[in-house]
Amino acid sequence: MPRTVEISRSKVRSIVFGGSETVAVALQSDLIPLVDLEKGTVKRTIDVAKKIAGIHFAFTKTPVLYAVDDSFGVHVFDIRADSKKKLRLNPDVENHQAKCSAISDNYIAIASSCFIQPVVKKRKNQKEYSDDEEDTMTSHVISIFDARNPCAAVMTLSKYHPAEITSMAFDRKGVRLAVGDSAGNLNMFDLLNRKKPQIVPPKQLNATVLTNGFISRVVRYALTADNTVHSYVDDDGGEDILFVKKFPDNEHVIHVMKGSCDDFPVDTISTNDEGKLFIRTIEQDGEEVRLLKRWSGHKSRALVAAYNDEIVVTGGSDGLLVINPVDLSAGADVFINENEKAAEKRKKDPEEVKTPSKKETDAKKKAKSSKNDSESKKKSSSSNGVAAK
Repeated sequence: MPRTVEISRSKVRSIVFGGSETVAVALQSDLIPLVDLEKGTVKRTIDVAKKIAGIHFAFTKTPVLYAVDDSFGVHVFDIRADSKKKLRLNPDVENHQAKCSAISDNYIAIASSCFIQPVVKKRKNQKEYSDDEEDTMTSHVISIFDARNPCAAVMTLSKYHPAEITSMAFDRKGVRLAVGDSAGNLNMFDLLNRKKPQIVPPKQLNATVLTNGFISRVVRYALTADNTVHSYVDDDGGEDILFVKKFPDNEHVIHVMKGSCDDFPVDTISTNDEGKLFIRTIEQDGEEVRLLKRWSGHKSRALVAAYNDEIVVTGGSDGLLVINPVDLSAGADVFINENEKAAEKRKKDPEEVKTPSKKETDAKKKAKSSKNDSESKKKSSSSNGVAAK
């Protein structure tokens, strides 16, 4: 059953898992509540005292939370040891505010926008590469730092995004970086290739990129503001479109994740204006979308979600966190087998393919039990009548 935790009156901006027991939540304010998933309570609230550009968990021996603020400060919190420190990063750009961030074991990437005039500092002894040699720098850049020694930038990507960068994500190896912006530009960079980091041709989508990233070694995705999921697959060093799927206007996709089988490689978490939540799975060619799970919990439309293979956590403008244990390990295969006949009848409306709820099942059992009891009483009374004769 879903559990609801009221964490704030401020809306939830992002959610990240810190292991199987904890999530960190970035709010509209500068506060980061840490929520105990088992107890459903806020066990600690971290005050960064700066506008938060991104939050991330890294794992060594203990979970460590990184909070990136808008002035290139990185606040590092060791959750178990209850210790903290702050790093001040030194980018190769001036007059910039951090907008979003991504962290891997190898790199810290911070996207920023210029609020006065684009300036790149030239260091005489700088050995690392920056791609601004042709003087084509835009007002929106990505500064790359070595995660082990993050004081100075080792790379600056400065000519690829003419609009504000809205989403960044590393692949599992932590060397490829997927980036999207508010004008619908989508890029992928190989940070090991300093001279030519842009490894696939850029893509121009029709709307702002809300989130993008990698759901497997060969498949990546982008979710755009027009409620469309774009999926791409590696093809001998290039990329092919796997599918482009637009969802209906009355249901908003808020999270994209790996599907549980090859035929249905992409799952989505979506919400409607009443706060109901849905997990749907998308067929490889994008033609068919099937409902896997549904539940309620929010007072209005949810805004963000996170999933760790066991639990879905969602947050919204109502300041609520809804925690729902969800097992998708069997995924579409089980769904298809259990609902094969119903699915054939209702192919055009996957939401109509329903599995009876526990309440409905209990009601049917109770009705059947009552019917059996009444039949037993009738038989008993008739047998008593025969005996009396």
